[in-house]
Amino acid sequence: MSINPRLTKKQIKEDYAIIAYCGYCDLYYTLLQAKKVGHTERMEGWGADVYEITPSICIVTGYAPFGNLRLNYEFTHSYEEVARKFYNNTATTPIDKLHELWEKLAHDIAQKGKKQI
Repeated sequence: MSINPRLTKKQIKEDYAIIAYCGYCDLYYTLLQAKKVGHTERMEGWGADVYEITPSICIVTGYAPFGNLRLNYEFTHSYEEVARKFYNNTATTPIDKLHELWEKLAHDIAQKGKKQI
């Protein structure tokens, strides 16, 4: 079994209630150690990576992201600034801090999702 399996949009839509999406590298540091469940492809090749934040929330990021909740630049940038600081001048991964950040991210995404409905 592949570590980074190819997924279809249909599979992702069946598995997650909230599919948040953003552009390529908008959440690079935030998702660097997150649980990557797979990727999507398009005619040109790779389309996007899919990260599971909670069992009901995933984030799709890449050249061809999709979903039911768009994460705008201001939202993603605020998380990236925090996550980037975790990696400055450190030889070890701050996984405990990242877990806290992912919990806050999941909460904020869920709240955004409720407002959108």
